[in-house]
Amino acid sequence: MKFLVILLIMFCGITFAHPPSGINLDFDLEKKVVYVELSHGVKSEDHYIYYVEVSLNGKVIIKQESSKQFDENVQKYVYQIPELKENDKISITGKCNKFGSLKRDFLIKTEETKK
Repeated sequence: MKFLVILLIMFCGITFAHPPSGINLDFDLEKKVVYVELSHGVKSEDHYIYYVEVSLNGKVIIKQESSKQFDENVQKYVYQIPELKENDKISITGKCNKFGSLKRDFLIKTEETKK
């Protein structure tokens, strides 16, 4: 019986914790800047995106830890990447401080090369 109660308590904690639900990336290739937006709806200040990792062409170039999420629906970051160029692959990983992570890959393409 004790085991069942402990299991139920652990499960309830996990159901309220969740990984980011989405990652969006925009960029300004001329300025060598990327804009990262992690969707992560939260109800309290003790639940937030605590870690973001950015990889460029398979190499980790940025690791950032946070201690707070400033918006209850989304966490935003802006990074300058001097090496950024057309056809680069950027991978973004976001981790929740309570439970889970999400990783998305993006290919840097301008409007002209998308056609």
